[in-house]
Amino acid sequence: MTTRLDGASASNLSNMQKLVSAGKAAISKRELTQNKDSASTSNSDSDQGAAQGIDEHFEKLADLREKGLLGEEECKASKAKLLGL
Repeated sequence: MTTRLDGASASNLSNMQKLVSAGKAAISKRELTQNKDSASTSNSDSDQGAAQGIDEHFEKLADLREKGLLGEEECKASKAKLLGL
C-alpha cells in the first residue's frame, strides 16, 4: 500500500529527515571528539610512563658506571640506544 502525502506533510517529512541527519552527524562528530580526547589522554599517560622508564634506565646506567662495571663508551652507547639515536 502506497501512502501519498500532501505538500505540507511532504515538507514536514523532509524537514524531519534533515533534522535526523543533522542529529546523526552531530553525534558522530561528538563521538570522534571523545575518541580523540580519550586517545590523547592514554597517549599522555603512556608517554609519562615511557619517560619514567627511561629515567630509571639512566639511573641504572649511572650506577653501573660509578661502580666501574660499565665503561664510558658503553655508557654513551647505551644512552644513545635508549634515546633512539
